Amino acid sequence: MQYNVGSDVVYKLTFDFDYGGVFTKWWNEVLNVVDPSHFAGYNVSSTRLFPVNSTPDIKEDTNTLWEQYKRFILEQIYTLFNQQVTLNRMWVNEYPPGAFVNLHSHLDSTVVSSGYVSVDSNDLSSSLLILNPITQEYIEIPVQTNDVLIFSGRLKHKSHPNGSNKNRYVVASNYTFLSKNNHI
Repeated sequence: MQYNVGSDVVYKLTFDFDYGGVFTKWWNEVLNVVDPSHFAGYNVSSTRLFPVNSTPDIKEDTNTLWEQYKRFILEQIYTLFNQQVTLNRMWVNEYPPGAFVNLHSHLDSTVVSSGYVSVDSNDLSSSLLILNPITQEYIEIPVQTNDVLIFSGRLKHKSHPNGSNKNRYVVASNYTFLSKNNHI
């Protein structure tokens, strides 16, 4: 599926993030290893009442889940854009109830992906809002568990506050084209 946003396209794909409970096991290991205060340095929400917690960079993580996900995204980007990319950064955002991310872009990256690892199916607020650079109106892209969005790093985007009583988990990653034609 794809969504047209001005002259850009947002691609929506699927990936099974928690086959056999792999993500849940990994997340519990992270919580046991990483000092929770380290998350605070990556807080990207606009409010201290409802912060989004982000892990440190996991692009070098060799967990089978992340190795398969990185391979999947690299293949999809190559198929969609006929370009090879390098992975700049990859991290997991945890959205507790009420948490959200402000409007932002990733200008240092050609392509970004957002993988929805765990989304409460009863939460109608689980959408990514992408600002159309031409009309300045938001395009709302509904998401559910296992959805993956791939789009230009220059597109400004944000999330609704998590309206669920369950945490929402999203893996984000930024990529740069390897060729000299490094824009979409």
